[in-house]
Amino acid sequence: MELSFIRAEIERMRTQIGCQRNDIQTLRRVGISTVSAKELLSRVPNKLDEFFEKRDELKGKESDQKRLPSVESQPGWTPKADFVKI
Repeated sequence: MELSFIRAEIERMRTQIGCQRNDIQTLRRVGISTVSAKELLSRVPNKLDEFFEKRDELKGKESDQKRLPSVESQPGWTPKADFVKI
């Protein structure tokens, strides 16, 4: 999976959770039982946590790929005298 897909899916699920919470609140006001809806909604954060872990894993891989070696780590590199503080 790509990082952009994971991020979009996290955002979609957050929106969905908000809508479902509002729906549950509306059902409560009308007097309809919301026990089954609450149980279903309680499982969604677990799925969201899985997406967070996958996102963090992909972010780590992506940042490792973008990271360039520093000048100091290149063989034969020595600082110029006018840049060295004494």
